[in-house]
Amino acid sequence: MLVKRILNLIVFSLLLGGCANLKWINPFAEIKVEDMEPRVKFVDKSDIVVEPSALPKIKPELVVASYKRLLARGNSTIRKVALRRLADLTMRLAETKLNIDSPEQLNRLSPAIRQATFAEAINLYQQLLLEYPEYDKAADVKYQLARALSLNSEPEKSLALLDQIAVTPVKASSYVESQFRRGESYFVRKKYLIAEKAYSEVITQGKGTTFFDKALYKRGWSLFKQSLFPEAQQDFFVLLERLLEKKSKTTQVSKLTEDLINDTKRVISLAFYNLDGASSVQNYFDTHGARGYEDQIYDALAKLYIEQERFQDASDTYLGFIERNPLAATAPDFHSRVIDIYKVGGFPSLILPAKESYVVNYGRNSKFWQLHTGLIINNIKPQLRKHLEDISRYYHAQAQQSKKPNDFVIAAKWYKEILDTFNDPKVDSKYRFSMAEALSEGHLYLQAAKEFEVVAYKNESSSYSRDAGYRALVAYQSVQYPSSTSQVEKLSQVISSGLKFAKNFPSDKEAASIMARAAEQQLTIKDVSGAISTSRQLLTLAAPPSQKQIDRALIIIANGLFDLKQYVEAEAAITSLFVEVKLSKKQKQNFHQRRAEAIYQQAEHAKQNNQLGKAVELFLKVGILEPLALVAVNAKFDAATLLLQTKQWGKAANLFEGFRNQYPKHQLSKAIPEKLAYIYEEQQNWERAAKEYQTLAANNTDKELAREGFWHVAELYQKSGDKVKAIAAFKHYVWTYPKPYLLSQEARNNLVSMY
Repeated sequence: MLVKRILNLIVFSLLLGGCANLKWINPFAEIKVEDMEPRVKFVDKSDIVVEPSALPKIKPELVVASYKRLLARGNSTIRKVALRRLADLTMRLAETKLNIDSPEQLNRLSPAIRQATFAEAINLYQQLLLEYPEYDKAADVKYQLARALSLNSEPEKSLALLDQIAVTPVKASSYVESQFRRGESYFVRKKYLIAEKAYSEVITQGKGTTFFDKALYKRGWSLFKQSLFPEAQQDFFVLLERLLEKKSKTTQVSKLTEDLINDTKRVISLAFYNLDGASSVQNYFDTHGARGYEDQIYDALAKLYIEQERFQDASDTYLGFIERNPLAATAPDFHSRVIDIYKVGGFPSLILPAKESYVVNYGRNSKFWQLHTGLIINNIKPQLRKHLEDISRYYHAQAQQSKKPNDFVIAAKWYKEILDTFNDPKVDSKYRFSMAEALSEGHLYLQAAKEFEVVAYKNESSSYSRDAGYRALVAYQSVQYPSSTSQVEKLSQVISSGLKFAKNFPSDKEAASIMARAAEQQLTIKDVSGAISTSRQLLTLAAPPSQKQIDRALIIIANGLFDLKQYVEAEAAITSLFVEVKLSKKQKQNFHQRRAEAIYQQAEHAKQNNQLGKAVELFLKVGILEPLALVAVNAKFDAATLLLQTKQWGKAANLFEGFRNQYPKHQLSKAIPEKLAYIYEEQQNWERAAKEYQTLAANNTDKELAREGFWHVAELYQKSGDKVKAIAAFKHYVWTYPKPYLLSQEARNNLVSMY
C-alpha cells in the first residue's frame, strides 16, 4: 500500500503539471481518499517561526564556553538562564547541519557546529525542566524539547510531550505551535480525528498567527480523510478566500502561499469529485452564492476528471460553469478546453457543434462581445479565428463533396463571419478569396466576382491578387442574366473586370487575350471608343500580344476611327493597315472604300467650313488614291463643281470634260452640259457654249425649255461669228418652232440678214 501511495502521488503530480495540454493519461481508474495526501508540508520548514536564542556575532565556540562557565557558578538564577540559552544555542547549531550533504561541507563548519547535536540539546532541556520544575517558561521549553526529540528521530517521545502540553494548556507563546506540531504528528500516523482536534485548537487559539491558515488547511485534510467532504470544504473555502485576498493585496506572493492556494483548490475539487461532481459544485454555489473564484473550482474539478480519463464529466464540468456564467471572462477559455477534451477524448462528432457554439456565444454578434472590451476580447480573438477558420473549411470541404450550391453558400457565410470579425488587412485576402470561391461554387457568381475584385484591386497586393483578378473575370462571365437583360448590362462588368486585370497585371500571360476579348465585347455593345482605347493599350502591353491579336487591334482601331467619323485619323490608320497587316482580298476592298470615304468626308468638312481650296484638293485626292472607289466618281464631280463655284473656269471645264469622257453614262454626266455651257459662256467661248446648250436643248423633255435652248444656241453661234452654224441653228428653230410667231419672224429676219 505504501508503494502504491507513493506511485499515486508521483503520477498525480505529473498530471497536474501537464493537464493543460492533455498529453498524459492516468492509468488509475478511480481516486481513493486513502491515497490522497496534502502536497504542502509545514513541519521543520525554514519559514516556521521558532524562538531560539539569537546566535551571537562572535565565534560560537566562545559563546558555548561562556555559557558552560556560567553553569559552574553557584547562582541558581544565572544557571537557569545559562541552561536555557545553551540549550537553544545547541539546537540552532545542530539545525545548521540539517542541510549539509557532504563531508567537505561539514569540515568547513566551525568546531562548535560540528560538535552540536540534538541529543545534547535534549539533555540540556531535560536538565532545565528537572532542576527548575516551576520554570515560568516551561511550556516553551517543553515545545523546544519536543522539536529536538522529533529532529533526533524520536517521534513517539516528541508526540507524548506535545500531548502533555495539549492536556495542560497554558498561555505560552509556543502553545499554538505545539498544538499544530501535535496535529501534524497525528496526521502522519493517520489518526485524523485526533489531528482534527489539535488543528481545531490552533484555529481557536491561533487567530492572527502564522499557524491559522495552515491549521485550516490541515484540519480540512483531516476531515477529508474521514470522508467528511462537506465539512472539509468549509475549511478549504474559508482558507481559499483568505489566501486569495492576501494575494490580491501584494505583488509578491510567497511560494508557500502559492502552493497552499493550488493544493486547496485541488482538494476542494477532490471533495466535489467524491460527492456528485459538477452538479455538487453548482449546488454549492447556488447555496453559498457566487464567488469570484468560482471558475477556478470548476477548472480544478475538470482537470481532475481529465486525469481520470473521464472526458465527458470534464466537458460537462466546464459547460456547467459556462451555463451558469455565460458572460464570465473565463467562459471562452473553458469553451475552448471543452473542444480540446472532445479531441483527446475521441468525440469527433461533438467538435464542430462546439466550435459553432463558441462563435455564437463569443463572436461579434454575441452579448459577450458587446459586454467586454479591450484585453478580454483581444484574448479570445486567436481562438475565435481558429474556430471560424476550422468551421468554414469544414463546410467548404463538405460542399465540395456534396456539390450542392446551398452548401457552398453556408461555407461562404462562415468566411464572411471571419471578415466581419477581424479587420486585419494581412489576412483579409486569404479569407475573402476563400469566401469568393465558395460563392462562385454556389453559383452566386456576381457576389463572388465582387469579392474577388476586392482581393485583387482593393486590398494590399498579396499572393491571392492575380488569381482573384482572373477569377473575378470568370465569375462575371458566368453570371446568368434574365432574358430581358440587354447586352450592355451583360457585358459591362465583364469588360470592366478584364480591363482592370490587364491594367494591374500587364505582364501576365493572359493579359493580351483578355484585352483582345474585351475589345470585341466593347464592339458588341457599340462602345467603339472603348474598343479603340483597349486595342491601343493591347499594343503596348508588357507581355507582347500575338501577331493575330496585333492585326485585329489595328483593324479595330481603323474601323473604329472611321465609325466615329474621325476621318483624318481613320485615313492614317487604314493606310497603315495596307502596310502592316496581311489583309484578305475582301478586307482590302472594304478598306479601300473606307479610305476613299474618309478622304471624301474630310473634303465635305472643308467645304462646309468654306475651305473650298482644301476641299478641292481632298476631292481630287480621292481619285488619286482610290480611283476604283465608288465615292471617287462623286469626288471628281464635286471637285469640278467647287472649281465652278470659285470661277476657276478652265480647271472646272477640264474636270467636267474629263468626267463626261470617263463616265459618259453616269447620271451625273447629264448635268455636265449645263455646267460646261455656263463655263464657256462665262469664258465667252460662244461656240463651245452653243454646243453644250444644243445638247441640253436636244435632251430636254420640256418643249418650252427646249425651244428656248435652241434659240440661245442660235444666238451663241451668231455671237461666235460662225454664220454657217448660226444660219443652221435659226433655220432649225424656224422649222421646229413656228410659234410664237413674232420670235419665229425674228429668226427669219436674222436669216435674211445673214444671207
